[in-house]
Amino acid sequence: VPHLGNYLGALESWVALQDEYSRVMYSIVDLHSITQPQDPQMLRDNILDMAANPTRSILFQQSQ
Repeated sequence: VPHLGNYLGALESWVALQDEYSRVMYSIVDLHSITQPQDPQMLRDNILDMAANPTRSILFQQSQ
């Protein structure tokens, strides 16, 4: 789940890049999340939440 540090450090910039360029590629690096115990369904839901608007960018999910 994103927190204030994620927002200020990355998410805010990523949204701005989508407005600045016609095509932007992002990677959802989800493999490192399995180093901690996770609820599999919650992890899948959180990954999909991070990919909120794939029509404005190209998304690459590391685990796929």
